[in-house]
Amino acid sequence: MAESVEVVSGNLRNIAENSNKIDNEIEKMSSIAEQNSAAIEETAASAQQQNSVIAKVSQNADHLSALAEKLSEMIGGFKL
Repeated sequence: MAESVEVVSGNLRNIAENSNKIDNEIEKMSSIAEQNSAAIEETAASAQQQNSVIAKVSQNADHLSALAEKLSEMIGGFKL
């Protein structure tokens, strides 16, 4: 009987140790998930900022094209 109690006690200790290991791994995974989430948010913010910059560059290119067309028309009046 005492031997059975020792075996059960040993098994319970193993279960408790494995449970602690699992808890530690879950905490590590949770931390990694939080870091990934933060990185994704930063990437999304950066992409949004890049989209804004690209839109502004596109607007400026359109404006420059219109100015170039106007300049070309003005220069066309000075034929030699």
